[in-house]
Amino acid sequence: MLWTCRRCGCVRIRRTDDGPADLYEHFYRSHEARRLAGAFDPLWRWLRERRADPIALAARPGARVLDVGCERGTLLHRLQRQGCIVQGTQLSSAAAEYARSRFGIDVFVGELDAAPYADGSFDVILMLNVIEHLPDPDRYVGVAARLLRRGGLIWIEAPNVRSPTARVAGVTWLHHDPEHHLWGFHLDALERLLSRHGLAIERVRGMSWEFGPIGTIQALLDRLPGPTGVLFGLVRNGPSASRIGLQGVHAAVAALLLPVGLLVALGEALLGQGQVVLVQARRA
Repeated sequence: MLWTCRRCGCVRIRRTDDGPADLYEHFYRSHEARRLAGAFDPLWRWLRERRADPIALAARPGARVLDVGCERGTLLHRLQRQGCIVQGTQLSSAAAEYARSRFGIDVFVGELDAAPYADGSFDVILMLNVIEHLPDPDRYVGVAARLLRRGGLIWIEAPNVRSPTARVAGVTWLHHDPEHHLWGFHLDALERLLSRHGLAIERVRGMSWEFGPIGTIQALLDRLPGPTGVLFGLVRNGPSASRIGLQGVHAAVAALLLPVGLLVALGEALLGQGQVVLVQARRA
């Protein structure tokens, strides 16, 4: 069940934020802090790097960049190679350790407001697929705005609950992800959230090759009889001996639906309502 906030229009996916304290320790798996199974993980990360192209162009050499929820540090490593001074935060100590040991990136483990950063100390701040996980997104964005220098840029990415696929799929939409997400957003809600902290949106990108097609394909597969989320369960956790037949059927149908998923994702982006939106905002 979903609840809409009358003040900002955001969608509450779960009423409470309680859950296992080590949730995000298990969000990343193995000593390499992988998120997906098998070949899906490198493919997803390659797509994420392509998604980061506009961010890399905006972060000039010498810029101080903070990535809030920096995953394994791969995006920061890319910015580091082009001359940026990079730091990150993480709730997962496994992912943070991977970023430190593999790329030499300084990663703080803990919440953003506990990190030892001075006000106005960053030129660029990234919050990519972070705010939907937070009990209080408004507080986090406020802290980020304070850490950003005047004229600095912030990039925020979040699932768009007003995308056509989200509207059609309803509560079963893949990117609601009630296991991990607390909030759903849309462009109007993001604009209100950012403007409260002196941040003005300059650019919006709605095409997400890694989130759009699979969101549409999973929504179509969920119309089949039986359990929902089978395809993403395969992508996330790999084959299951008890569900191998069902997973095989869903994987075969998904392959047939791939062109549909790509076309729908592209159409949603052209309409300005992609399933995941990436906004660039500037501190006045």
